[in-house]
Amino acid sequence: MKLRSYRPKMWVMMALTSTFVVSLIIGGIVLAYRVVIKREYLNGLSAQLAEALQRLETDDFSMESADEVRADGIRLLILRETDGEILWAGEGREPFFGESLELPTEGQEGDDLNRTEAAYLLNLVQSYLGRLEGSRYFADRNNSDGSSLENKELYLVGRSGVYVFGLSLPVESTNAAMNMALRYGTSVAALSWIISIFLIYLLSRRLTKPHKSIVQVASRISNLDFSRRCPPAGTRELNDLSCSINGMSDRLQTAVTDLRQTNDRLQVELEKRIRQQRLTTELLANLSHDLKTPIAIISGYAEGLQEGVARTEDQRERYYNTILKESEHMQGIVHRMLALTRLESGEVPLVMEDFDLAALTDDVIELFRWEIQRQSLVLDIDYAHPLMARTDYESIRQCIINYIQNAVYHINGGNQIRVRIRREAGQLRLSAANSSAPIREEELPRLWDKLYRGDHSRQRSHGEAGLGLAIVRGNLERLGLPYGVRNLEAEGMVEFWLCVPAAEEASAALPAAGDPTALKPTEEEQ
Repeated sequence: MKLRSYRPKMWVMMALTSTFVVSLIIGGIVLAYRVVIKREYLNGLSAQLAEALQRLETDDFSMESADEVRADGIRLLILRETDGEILWAGEGREPFFGESLELPTEGQEGDDLNRTEAAYLLNLVQSYLGRLEGSRYFADRNNSDGSSLENKELYLVGRSGVYVFGLSLPVESTNAAMNMALRYGTSVAALSWIISIFLIYLLSRRLTKPHKSIVQVASRISNLDFSRRCPPAGTRELNDLSCSINGMSDRLQTAVTDLRQTNDRLQVELEKRIRQQRLTTELLANLSHDLKTPIAIISGYAEGLQEGVARTEDQRERYYNTILKESEHMQGIVHRMLALTRLESGEVPLVMEDFDLAALTDDVIELFRWEIQRQSLVLDIDYAHPLMARTDYESIRQCIINYIQNAVYHINGGNQIRVRIRREAGQLRLSAANSSAPIREEELPRLWDKLYRGDHSRQRSHGEAGLGLAIVRGNLERLGLPYGVRNLEAEGMVEFWLCVPAAEEASAALPAAGDPTALKPTEEEQ
């Protein structure tokens, strides 16, 4: 396909633009002649009339001054207002006011014509000035400002003392030529302007259409959309530009595809590293948190032995067994947290087994028996034996430990602790409540966040780092079991609860993981 250049079209556009500019210049000249030159011409006539009037007033409207003024081509009509006597009138029967005054009837003498003109002048002065002295310019009765091109005379009428005067100068016949030039010049300029605008519009539309297509494709490329291609253009320049943009689009598409693949690989690697770092951090945090509980129990029982609390051999044996048991449990926690980390990374499966939830709860409560007695807390245990559950034993044990520890260490405004287990809908619902001021509703969901300390009424104590409830959430969500917290304002308590499947109902469908509202409280609890 043979391609055309922009150059001829540019010449056409320049010619059209030149025509438009010339038309504007012609129109401007005509407009300047109409507005400026004509006005200056009339201003010159006005100045000439004003100068003649000044000479007449200086000589008190004498006949000599009137002759001098008339010799300059100025026509006069002067009369004395007191008696209406005409002192000077134009010669011949040509009326002073031209066609603007109704002519006398046929056969009327020159004096009658002068008297008619004089009467018209008096009425004119009376209308313009009243009883005041002064003067006024006018052209005729229909165009008082003298701006029309059709004016034939420019008049200056007025009153000075007892004299009423009228002076006039003819407007030259160049008005007709100027009027014709104005009409034709304006018409030609307007027609040229309209044609130029129309042709420029057509040409610009034809020239800009391929540009718009290229701009649309470039805009899509900027948004990483490489589906559109620039069509072939009708000129060499635009066709070269289209080919360049299409080539750039292909190269960008290849580069972006490679970049996305590389970015995906890096993202996977980064997420893997972040996950490993997070698991390591959580492991250390959970270890430090859960190890504090058995250490505190061992320390408490050791202090009891040191202070002689255990007086009998059986009591001492129980204290020794508890210390030994918690020491073994500390070792189990370390191994369990390591296993939990591997489990979260998908390396270790959960161990589902049947166990007595009531007996497990008794064992956990016994761990905190010394602290309960030390704080003189009233413990209300409300559950039957046995209550067989089927789930991961160690995970539930960690949850119960954290619930009981939370209840013992966060007493506020009372001394009641209540541990309750209820069977409902194939589930065993365990709850641990303590006397406490209500927690604000907006803070309840945040209690499960790691390191969250809550308000001043429930600040962490005994060296806790705020990981207990986070560990509960992690374990229960990993098992897909419901849990939650609620204010029991009528009883002045705060209750934490969880649900585990009963052993005979373990195969039944469970509520959504981590849904604190999955199980509603029983009527007795309400």
